[in-house]
This record gives sequence, structure tokens and C-alpha cells, in this order.
Amino acid sequence: MRASQYIIKNIYAILDRLDEIEREHDIDESERCKIKDVLEKFSCRYLEDDELQSICDEFMRYLENRDKDLVDRITKDLEELVYIRRLETLIVELRFKGTSGHMVDYT
Repeated sequence: MRASQYIIKNIYAILDRLDEIEREHDIDESERCKIKDVLEKFSCRYLEDDELQSICDEFMRYLENRDKDLVDRITKDLEELVYIRRLETLIVELRFKGTSGHMVDYT
């Protein structure tokens, strides 16, 4: 199973919140552990989602070494993946609506 756009948005929100926290103070070990727990939960739940696995792995690396270039790449990857998953959901919905005699205007 692949993660929905909502799961990816949740990870994006965590990254955004982490950025806010780090502007105010250094992140402590308990905060880091909470973030890791959430990422591991999503990673275990969506084992077949290679894109999500890659993002979770990069996020974990960021938590360990604080490489700002990694944050930029994670942010870009999350934004792209949200867009892609949103489109995939839309396509499925359009196909479903068109199967039972519903009139679907694709314009």
C-alpha cells in the first residue's frame, strides 16, 4: 500500500514544525525521538512505498547530522510527492465516477 497525500502532508508538517523549533532552540533528544517514532510508524506501515521510504530515510539522516541541504531536498521531494499523490487520487476518482454511467466532464 502507498501512503496518501495526507500522510505525506503530515510528514511535511513535522518538517516545517521542526524548522520552527530549531530557529528558537536546539532540538532535544525527546523531541528527536518523537519525530523518529512517527517516521518509523509511517515507514513500517507503508513498506512498499519506495518514495516514502526514501523520504523517511533522508529525514532520519537529517535528524542525525543536521545537513541543511538535506532539508531542502526533503522539502522538494515532499512537495512533489504530495502533488503526484493528489493527481493519482483525482485520476482514480474520475475513473470511478465514469464507470457507472455518470457523466464526467474532463474539461
